[in-house]
Amino acid sequence: MNAFKFSRLIFGFFIISFLSLNAYANTDVYAQLSSLKNQSANESKNVVTLDTIDELLNLQNTQNAVSIQEDGVYFVMAAGQVGVLKKEEMGDGYVDLWLIKNGKAVDNSNTRQTISKASTGVLVSQSIMKLKAKDTISVGFSASNPAMGLVAIPAANAEPAIPSIIFSIYKISTDTSSSK
Repeated sequence: MNAFKFSRLIFGFFIISFLSLNAYANTDVYAQLSSLKNQSANESKNVVTLDTIDELLNLQNTQNAVSIQEDGVYFVMAAGQVGVLKKEEMGDGYVDLWLIKNGKAVDNSNTRQTISKASTGVLVSQSIMKLKAKDTISVGFSASNPAMGLVAIPAANAEPAIPSIIFSIYKISTDTSSSK
């Protein structure tokens, strides 16, 4: 096979692959939300504030929850920067982060990060779930030490800020039939 035929074959493969992937992608419903504010775990159960819209299409954000506009199967991920909020209050403990659907904790979505002294860490909770129009999704968190929570770090040294939370959601399918 000469180089020209081979390059046409490779190019054709990429075009077919791209078209195949596009047939399954649903890029018309998505959001990425974040916050550049510290969020204290001052109660036993707290709801994360999502006050910055990075991207938003065909979903609604109310700062504490995302409202679904279309039935479907969605991928949801929350990533919190967790740690001690005040350097003078260093301590040990843990922070939990979980997803909430319609005001109820989502089963098997809780995650935990242990914090030692003044360290920080990224805590991720994610799920794939069937959602209907008017459902709401939010993020809950708690801490074993009241000095802990979600930590935002300002921009410095030509690096972007580190949000206290990054929340992403996108629709992956319109098929909501049972897979079990």
